[in-house]
Amino acid sequence: MKIIGIDTCSEAVSVGLVDDNKSEHIREKAHRQQLTILVPIIKNLLDRNGMKVSDVDLFAVTTGPGSFTGIRLGIATVKSLCQVNNIRAASVNTLDAIAAGDFLNSTGGIDPEKWTIVIPSMDAKKNEIFSCVYARKGSEIKRLSGYLKQSVDEYFNYLNTIENLEIPKSVQANLNPMPLITGSVFNKYGNLFEERFSGRYITTTDEHWYPNGLIVAALGKKIADKGDSTGYIGIVPNYMRESDAVPPASMV
Repeated sequence: MKIIGIDTCSEAVSVGLVDDNKSEHIREKAHRQQLTILVPIIKNLLDRNGMKVSDVDLFAVTTGPGSFTGIRLGIATVKSLCQVNNIRAASVNTLDAIAAGDFLNSTGGIDPEKWTIVIPSMDAKKNEIFSCVYARKGSEIKRLSGYLKQSVDEYFNYLNTIENLEIPKSVQANLNPMPLITGSVFNKYGNLFEERFSGRYITTTDEHWYPNGLIVAALGKKIADKGDSTGYIGIVPNYMRESDAVPPASMV
């Protein structure tokens, strides 16, 4: 199956192409220029692999939470390509994509043969944080909480009671001792982790703070294998908050 995974929800554009046992990935800083670089990146990947858009079996795209503009751009691009070429699509939550990142074997303090509590956390602006709690062991992943939007204080209070989270006995019996926290939350609130949660977590390098297009493609394949991929109409944004945009007074 030929799959393209796309993330435009953060400050970079990440596109991954998976073709059976072959994969390739391009990530570029967007600097608010997602619109001008996304389609050329997709074309570049396809050209390098001797493919056309019509050869793609599935597009997978992160649909939020994240940058409102980035979310809309990624979805609009995938919808257009899928509609014109009659291609199926899969919607991937941004937090799911971060949690599934390829970091377990490269992060100190983790025994990859045991379960790890993974908490992807994103700066949601307005002094709020998006997060979710997962258990991971290798490619196995279980979501243990809902998708959360909390104030900064609520988030750190939640972390300080994370040991009270209901964890399946099969996970609890073979669990690494400290949770792993990763994501763009460290860009703005890294100092607060030292003040309010110091010595009680491990983290990844910053390359794993954002979704990777290859991971998005892999998650899209899992969705498709379960029969849950959709037509382009089924791809909708998951902002998890209202837009900051204010309509003109004449429209209110």
